[in-house]
Amino acid sequence: MSFRPNSRVLAYHGPLVYEAKVLRVHEKNKSYVKDEEGKHIPVEQSSVPQSLIDVDTYYVHYKGWNNKWDEWVPISRILEINEQNLKMQQKLRDAQKSSHSKSKKGNRPSNSPGPENPKKRSGGDAAAPKRGRPKRRQEGAKYNEVYLPMRPELKHILVDDWEYITKDHKLLTVPARVPVTQILKQFAAANGGGSDEDEHILHEYVNGLEIYFNRCLSLMLLYKVERLQYLELRKEHDDFAAADLYGVEHLLRLFASLPGLLAQTTMDGPSLSTLISQSVDFLDYITENMDSFANQYYYASPAYDAVARA
Repeated sequence: MSFRPNSRVLAYHGPLVYEAKVLRVHEKNKSYVKDEEGKHIPVEQSSVPQSLIDVDTYYVHYKGWNNKWDEWVPISRILEINEQNLKMQQKLRDAQKSSHSKSKKGNRPSNSPGPENPKKRSGGDAAAPKRGRPKRRQEGAKYNEVYLPMRPELKHILVDDWEYITKDHKLLTVPARVPVTQILKQFAAANGGGSDEDEHILHEYVNGLEIYFNRCLSLMLLYKVERLQYLELRKEHDDFAAADLYGVEHLLRLFASLPGLLAQTTMDGPSLSTLISQSVDFLDYITENMDSFANQYYYASPAYDAVARA
């Protein structure tokens, strides 16, 4: 499904979904961007991120948010406004409120990463750690509720991560001291030794998660202000692979968005149960080893911040 400029849509940003307006559209492989007036702007004169050139991409304004949060988002983060998607939006909000009410940091913002204004908080999209992108359900199909428990400690880390980057003008140190590839290898080593079938499931999970992290990072796991850092890293590393450089904080952002996407897939029950079970074990492992995995934040320079937030 494609959307035109001036269309009203729902858009993921973090694990929540918000109403937004499409301002500009870039269709993959097209040499131009179409604006609200129907004019065609050469893509090289537009602000489309290089990482999104090869997918249908939309420049959106989130309803009620400051214009500084306007951004290009891939089609994977866009939903049609219909009764079913509005119900899903409300369920995600209710789940977030329930989790927030149980948090010890009762006066802190949402435990989900994303932009902030006085009334709105973030939402986002991510893909399931399985080889090949899971197919979305056809229009009118019912959504399955997917619950992926995450310990309060990890939720608080996501809150702090959001605050450091969006409010305190900080960035994560990249390369990470323990990149995603190493975290996955350590998890596999710590949980190996089972039957051949268990070993196969474990390694399929670990390998699939690494593949999906690499695919998802530039599309949906970066805050707007981190994109410049990402582009600089790509220039510095000819053999760039996100999982070799980024660490646990970006990995947790992927898991924060996982239930929303899995709820819309056609994955069969046993496969979904296995995926959730492996993810629960992995999140518990991260919690127990977070002191070893956590990375430092640093203040972005005024020059970087001005360019990255423009």
